[in-house]
Amino acid sequence: MDTEWNVPGLELEMFTDAGGSYANRYRLDGGIVYMPWDGYIGTPFARFKRGAYLLTLEAWGSKADEEFARIIVYSLKLENGRAKLMSVLKNIELGPEAAVYAIPFAAELDGIYKLRIQFYNNVGDTKERDRSVWISELKISSRKPE
Repeated sequence: MDTEWNVPGLELEMFTDAGGSYANRYRLDGGIVYMPWDGYIGTPFARFKRGAYLLTLEAWGSKADEEFARIIVYSLKLENGRAKLMSVLKNIELGPEAAVYAIPFAAELDGIYKLRIQFYNNVGDTKERDRSVWISELKISSRKPE
């Protein structure tokens, strides 16, 4: 059975380090998640059966100080009521054009997991020196055994 989430219909968890009135408010414009500050978006906890999965996302970022925006994708498992880091799946330096990233991950055991995409290298001290991230598609599907 495929599990699929697409950004326009998905209620993502969102957190930003900006604080104040901007906290928890990454904008969804026409199905595009706009991340102007360090922070993360993620799926809610969901039950996964043991097996192989594929996270596909389409994303791009802006550049400041000769470096593009970077994201890190990781998985968490719910254990004893707490989120436990399972693995860092990929660290990506985004480019200026939309690109599709396919990131395999596995649930070693049946359990409750979530995935997070964290933007972590914003500069943001002036409009000219700012990095941002845009994500236009987010999909998780099961992978058939080969």
